[in-house]
Amino acid sequence: MKKRGRRGFDEQFRREAVRLANSGTMPIAEVARHLGVHVETLRNWRRKARATGGGVPATLPSLEEG
Repeated sequence: MKKRGRRGFDEQFRREAVRLANSGTMPIAEVARHLGVHVETLRNWRRKARATGGGVPATLPSLEEG
């Protein structure tokens, strides 16, 4: 059985995901499910975005950094 590697998401995808999660139009779990990412991944992206300025930063730190 072939082992799957880590999926990569580009910066634009992560920023849009954070924007959707912050919009409040649907629960974060639903946003994550809709986008096909794990809810904890999306929560981590939101946490990093907030830590870099309270919103969606111009550049979101990559997943490998932290």
